[in-house]
Amino acid sequence: MINKINLQYTLQGRGVAVDTRKNRILITETTGSPSKPYGLVLVFKADGTFVKTVGEKQGGTNKYLRYIDVDTQGNILVSDWANNCIYAFSEDGRLLLRSGVSCKARGDGELKLPCGICADSADNIIVANREHNRLELFDKTGRFLRHIATDIVSPQTVAVTTHGQLVVISTGCTVTILNRYFYT
Repeated sequence: MINKINLQYTLQGRGVAVDTRKNRILITETTGSPSKPYGLVLVFKADGTFVKTVGEKQGGTNKYLRYIDVDTQGNILVSDWANNCIYAFSEDGRLLLRSGVSCKARGDGELKLPCGICADSADNIIVANREHNRLELFDKTGRFLRHIATDIVSPQTVAVTTHGQLVVISTGCTVTILNRYFYT
């Protein structure tokens, strides 16, 4: 074992991602109380040394951050299922994007309980939109591009392979592999 990072209690499960460009570990954390949750991203060096916290400058608007990824530019992508939105933060912690805050309708790009999030090689953002049973594709500015799939029941996590396949795990323990999703 190289090192161990001791984390404080969190109100929900955590997410983890690795920024391979800088060899940093990113961990989501939700603190506060159940009536006033507050989500953050903790950044560590590969040896476990704490570097910084991302998201604390949003005035407590981040609630339940869990799923996380890093795009090719080092931007940190997280989903917030309580606020029905996704965020992108720059490497230095600046908020670059908040997208998808409507949950009542089922229109294009509207999120309800967004879970898994990942970036493809073009830095497009893919989101598992759990309650709407679909995968959404956004560009790096948060503009909705299209639905990738609309028939996956409760997609929970999503990842993209180096060959462009999407791997999706649903709440019901089903793994779905999509061979083509590219935006054209």
